[in-house]
Amino acid sequence: MDVMQYVKRVMTEEEITQSQLASKTEWSRQRVFAILQNNNSNYNSVKKILNALGRDLKISRKDGKEIDFDVDKLYSTIEKTAPLFGKLEKILNTMGYEIEIIKL
Repeated sequence: MDVMQYVKRVMTEEEITQSQLASKTEWSRQRVFAILQNNNSNYNSVKKILNALGRDLKISRKDGKEIDFDVDKLYSTIEKTAPLFGKLEKILNTMGYEIEIIKL
């Protein structure tokens, strides 16, 4: 399931409207609508929406082992460059990592 399908499912399950999500993100309803329709928003937009829904993103190794590099530096670089979420997922996947959605 892609991340926007996940967001829409959570919104449905928790009965959160686009207007309520817009309020939580401090964005316009139109911007939230546009992001929800775009299957490849940037990392920062996806993270902000998930945070507003009480979720976060976590990068982990697919094999379950500990990450062997400075994760904080990676997150900082990702947030500064704001890559497209789908592209970031593909890059990490190729390297044996994945982006998990976790509940806060």
